[in-house]
Amino acid sequence: MNHDIKKNGLLVFAFILGGSGLLACGRMGPEFMSEAQKPLPVVRLGEDSVPGATANRVPHSYIVMFRETNSNESLFFSSFASEYAHHYATLSDAYLADPRISSMDVLSAVDLSWIKKTEWAPSFSAPEALLELASGFAEGFSENPPAGVMAKVDFESDESAAEMLGEWERDGRIWYAEPNEMSDPYEGELAKFATTYAALQDWHKVIKLPEAFATLADPKNFIEADVVSSAPIIAVLDSGVDYEHPQLIDSIWTNPAVGSGGCGNDLHGCNTTIIAKGALGNGDVWPINASGPGTSCGEKPDDVCNHGTHVAGLIAAKPDSSSQVGGVCPMCKIMVLKVVDGSTGQINDESQIRAFKYLTKFRRNGTSAVRIANASLGKYSRSRSVAILVDVLKHVGSGTLVIGAASNEDSMIRAYPAALASAIAVSAVGRTNDQDYIGKAPFSNFGSWVDIAAPGVGIVSTLSGGTSGPKSGTSMATPIVSGSAGLLLAAAPNLSFAELRSRILNTANAALLYGADTEGGKVNVTFYYPKISNETARRPLLGSGLLDVNAMILNSNKVSTGQPLDRVTAGCGAIGASGRIDRLEPSNSRWAVVCALLLPLLLCRLRRRGA
Repeated sequence: MNHDIKKNGLLVFAFILGGSGLLACGRMGPEFMSEAQKPLPVVRLGEDSVPGATANRVPHSYIVMFRETNSNESLFFSSFASEYAHHYATLSDAYLADPRISSMDVLSAVDLSWIKKTEWAPSFSAPEALLELASGFAEGFSENPPAGVMAKVDFESDESAAEMLGEWERDGRIWYAEPNEMSDPYEGELAKFATTYAALQDWHKVIKLPEAFATLADPKNFIEADVVSSAPIIAVLDSGVDYEHPQLIDSIWTNPAVGSGGCGNDLHGCNTTIIAKGALGNGDVWPINASGPGTSCGEKPDDVCNHGTHVAGLIAAKPDSSSQVGGVCPMCKIMVLKVVDGSTGQINDESQIRAFKYLTKFRRNGTSAVRIANASLGKYSRSRSVAILVDVLKHVGSGTLVIGAASNEDSMIRAYPAALASAIAVSAVGRTNDQDYIGKAPFSNFGSWVDIAAPGVGIVSTLSGGTSGPKSGTSMATPIVSGSAGLLLAAAPNLSFAELRSRILNTANAALLYGADTEGGKVNVTFYYPKISNETARRPLLGSGLLDVNAMILNSNKVSTGQPLDRVTAGCGAIGASGRIDRLEPSNSRWAVVCALLLPLLLCRLRRRGA
């Protein structure tokens, strides 16, 4: 799969076989996407720079769309062989005698009457000739609509190419011409990621992401093409996403059937804050308080406007040499579910419910198309309606796993939907002041209801308007787990809901947080494992341990003896002497367990419930 097409400015047609002809077709995007941008030149030479272009090109080779006048007679043939013979004879008679051309090859005849409906990528401008062609449809065409013949033309030299293509443009013989460019195949891409991510941020190494890519790239373990093609769609319930961000634009899900999920114009997802009878929302999923995709958040760059874009980048941003940003699963696709109300900055239960309902509408070969939903949001009261929908997602199709943030109040109070039994609750950890240990982030919530921990301090990711920057919070730890789950599903797409959930938790590095470990050195056991009276086993307060992506891919079980994965409904809170931590030292581990089931009674009780 070529993931550089939009960046390289190649003209993209959605080809549908009609008879033996290829018909270019597609859907129009939102209104702002169809606005005319500065057009590309009809002839784009190899040395012409294209913003964001990274691909190499075949020397002296071009893809040329020749103008075809007898469209009805030239589009439909009994076989491709007949189509090829017809057009090759015409082109070779007209051009091959010129010594400046070394060879020609017919690729396809294209019915350009569909050009008005073609969805142009927002970052790409159509050649001027085709823009003029599209505008002509307002006036109507004759019974012979315009057509084109797409061909590969190899020239003797770059100079010959420039001369001939210039002549053809002046004579009106071509619709456009552009270099025959080369993009890196996915074969070998995972091995590159293993090297790339080792040089990015510290947290990439902490969760063993470079090792995970090396594992996936090893042909003894996986077939790379299968891993890439199996990468899942991950829903991001948040404040909207800048889906034109250069590091996200190729990782955004595009709806193949706009409107079929009950949300109007939902090209990249659904804005469920828009109330409309008979609809779940609309397709305006760019960040709240931004004027549209590709724009910054304005005067408040650190407010909730950037939140969704930052989260999406941690899941699926493509690594780039110009930044430290790299998503855990760069081959995954992001479905944007905008649940934050732009006027209040808050999330109503109804917006979450509509978002979860929207997810149930998508199937792929009889299974759930969206296997993971990231919810870096929450509140401290439990909504029965949200709980029902989260449980419904667990049982519909192959199951959609909700991964939620534990919240940031440095308390044991449960945050929902993360604390729901079917979901995964994520706490945040980070390097301590002396950089020697990994411990609970000072702000992170914790408790026996938490399932797993991931890095969440000073995490750099994408920001609206094409930039990047750091943020801290369990909101950042959560998409790191979601992206890791996506990487696992790319390697093992047939995992059931229960298998996916247990695999994430069972492979976490418990020793690094809870006990002596060769990788992390001395670790204070009592700090994270307060012992309950009359119980032999200590109960974890940061879940099953620190996320380990490589162990997850390899299915290397790291759960320690006596470390239960069962959720425990707690009526008590663990309170630190200072309310926060700076170092993992025994002197900082003076904990008191204080709780009250009833106000008149100082009674602390723990009740088990199923995970």
